[in-house]
Amino acid sequence: EMDSPIDPLDLYLARFTQFLLPVAPFALDFVPHSRSSGMLRVPSSAQEVGPAEAVSEDDIAKGLVDEHVDFLRRRKLCMFLMVDGSGGELSLYPKDGDQITLSAEAGRLVIFRHDRISYAYRPDSEDDLVLQGWVLTAPAQFQIAMTEGDQKSKDEAFGLMAGPNTPEGRRICVF
Repeated sequence: EMDSPIDPLDLYLARFTQFLLPVAPFALDFVPHSRSSGMLRVPSSAQEVGPAEAVSEDDIAKGLVDEHVDFLRRRKLCMFLMVDGSGGELSLYPKDGDQITLSAEAGRLVIFRHDRISYAYRPDSEDDLVLQGWVLTAPAQFQIAMTEGDQKSKDEAFGLMAGPNTPEGRRICVF
């Protein structure tokens, strides 16, 4: 259900992400897992912005810093859709190349590898509107490669606290 005028544009980014799923591992050298929610960008004046907020101990305790670092590690593709406005510039800064400057025009979709390219966006007016989203890789997962110790310690490491311990030695399954 479309609740706002931006929803069809966000759906456009979602469909593009679906299109990428089968080709990304070969064409882009990564496996997409998900897409971030769309972020709507609007320019603000220097007076509106003010000083940046400091990160508080409460923010750290809530895991906000860890979530942001996880996002920075997982983001691969940035989708930058110029929805409306009078134009501007989108400058791309590859880690191993020269700056590329594109004109920002309403209706233009720019997609780039955010893990390899940073960017700067300079709108011409305060009426510009950009929808931005990211294609992400899978979150890091903890994986146990090998366990050592007696069987009781191994069972506890895997969360087997109730019932008899796993038998040691060779086992035969009978059906």
